[in-house]
Amino acid sequence: MTGRFSRKEYLDKLLNIHEFYMVAWGFIFIVSSYLLKQYHPQSASASFLALIAVLILGGPIVWNAAKGLRELQTNVDELVSLAIVASVFIGEYQAAAVVAFIMVLGSLLEKFTSERARSAIHSLIKLNPDQATLLIDEEEIPVPIKDVKQGDLALIRPGERIPVDGLIIRGEAAVNQSSLTGESMPVDKKPGDQVYAGTVIYSGMLVVQVERAGEESTLGRLIQLVQDAESVKAPILRAADRYAKYFTPVIIALSILVFLFTRDINRAVTLLIVGCPCAFILAAPTAVTASLGNAAKHGVLIKGGAFLEELGRIDAVLFDKTGTLTTGEPVVAKIVPFAPHSENSLLALAASAEKYSEHPVARAILKAAQEAECMLREPESFRQIVGSGIEALVDGKPVFVGAVQEGDPDYDKVKNEDHSGTVLIVRQSEKALGYLAV
Repeated sequence: MTGRFSRKEYLDKLLNIHEFYMVAWGFIFIVSSYLLKQYHPQSASASFLALIAVLILGGPIVWNAAKGLRELQTNVDELVSLAIVASVFIGEYQAAAVVAFIMVLGSLLEKFTSERARSAIHSLIKLNPDQATLLIDEEEIPVPIKDVKQGDLALIRPGERIPVDGLIIRGEAAVNQSSLTGESMPVDKKPGDQVYAGTVIYSGMLVVQVERAGEESTLGRLIQLVQDAESVKAPILRAADRYAKYFTPVIIALSILVFLFTRDINRAVTLLIVGCPCAFILAAPTAVTASLGNAAKHGVLIKGGAFLEELGRIDAVLFDKTGTLTTGEPVVAKIVPFAPHSENSLLALAASAEKYSEHPVARAILKAAQEAECMLREPESFRQIVGSGIEALVDGKPVFVGAVQEGDPDYDKVKNEDHSGTVLIVRQSEKALGYLAV
């Protein structure tokens, strides 16, 4: 399988759309009819096959148009239905089948695009755990998230996704909140701090008092926001609806006038076929749905089509502070060794100490060491200090890599560092060897 459907997930979405099978069978009958007419012009089978295609593809369109007329609603279905029926009436069966085919194909592409866009919503839903570990009389009990109540105590271990919004009662941890805030750096959390469903603990352990869970959580409301956004029509879609309502009677009137002046039914039907505004009616909702879904997939939440349309008028963007725009991955921007150490030796020591840390900053240091082709040593021990850094035993000597707090003996050495990110001091046996800016 190649091309746009090479990924199995997209093919599965396509096979679950009813219009796909209508288009497939309709295409087979239309091509068969065309080939029979080319090589056997006198055969009635060509017309019969074209009529089958009309029934498969055009039947639902005509039926929906009839329902719309019963409800006194006029839209593009009436115009397309009239073109199909008129084409059949004058014996242009293949033309009727092609008109219906184009309409159903457009509907298929719209639904397929919408399904692909909605995969972003499913990705958000997957961020929300389906159960939480509650502490009940100091006993750990797994409970479905729908049964979690306000005031319950939830236990979250390292590497687990936080299942609820709540307040930390006990423990400290570094929490990755990028799924909600977009911030690439983990946030150190302590008792009294707020945590949110869908975020992940890198290190540490937390006991959280539940405030909101499930659909009431911040992540739950975020998912609902994206789902609601698809149902709010953009101004251009409302304009398209109004356009279709007035366009259909105008085209029908022009077709009648053409017949009255020319007495040629073929010309009148041709005008009906040419006047079908399939592309305009289908393009707007497809574009809006795909844009909302793809934006959500990349972490950008748009509240609806109206707001998406307004983006086209923006000519300037203001950001609140330095560091708002990032690539989403920390990098080592600066290495400052203290004499007599070199940049390479300082980076190698820091990377050796950080070798078994899962923190994004540690990953950045290791990547920088690999790019510099540093020779790393195996740490004999390793300990993560939540909110501070790491301690490791490298070559039999204790090494610390972490943040410098005000009051530390090395604070004055780095406080004037002109860097908007994180500054990490590297110490060996309590002696500062230099610092890294990340």
